[in-house]
Amino acid sequence: QKKEQEETQKIRENLGIGKLNLIPAILGVALGLFLTFYLYSLDGDIAYILFGIPVSLVIGYLAGTFIQTSKFSFLNKKEETSSSLKAVNLGEESKDEKINAIAKVAHKYVYPANYNKISDKVYDSHSLRSKINEHISEIQNAVPILSKEQDMSKVASSIEHSILNTSVVIAIPPELVPQGKPNSIIISKSDFKSPLYRTQLAEHYRELLDKNKIDKALVKYYTFLINTLEVDYYKYLNKKIR
Repeated sequence: QKKEQEETQKIRENLGIGKLNLIPAILGVALGLFLTFYLYSLDGDIAYILFGIPVSLVIGYLAGTFIQTSKFSFLNKKEETSSSLKAVNLGEESKDEKINAIAKVAHKYVYPANYNKISDKVYDSHSLRSKINEHISEIQNAVPILSKEQDMSKVASSIEHSILNTSVVIAIPPELVPQGKPNSIIISKSDFKSPLYRTQLAEHYRELLDKNKIDKALVKYYTFLINTLEVDYYKYLNKKIR
């Protein structure tokens, strides 16, 4: 019996019956027949019926096939689009979770709660890497997604990437960077959001500026940092590095 049903279904599919959407097919036939008999009632010519009935059937078949195909095509595209967007969102969410998991541990070592000077929590790219390498084992052991990684350069890179994405990176214009000074500084985002911390750090750079008033290059360098901390700080709060 199952075999007979499969054969019947196969015949239906070969004839195109299985692919029809019955509602538009029936409506198409009904509309064709209505027009056929309406024209016959006006003129009484039997030719209307002879040609009208087959034409009505063709119209119904085309309507059922076209609407069914269009419907499923639209739904499939909608499902594919939805699945793609979901995959992208899940991928982004997973990436952010990994970054946050690493950064949560790394920040304890890079941006400690207890420090001697306000500048102890300010880094450039070189000093940040040195700090990471100093505590790389402790951070790796405390983060499950890093604990099994054997390549320590990959571990260090992942930690640095996570810290940069959860920190404020102030890039200093090349024309303002004196020889021997870093072209960017890296600060904890939570610290940077604090008006008190920004004020204290600005005062630190103001003291350095006063000590180097004769050096015009250093004056421009520290003036930029002070202005960023006191005026343009809002530009850096939502920046991310990917």
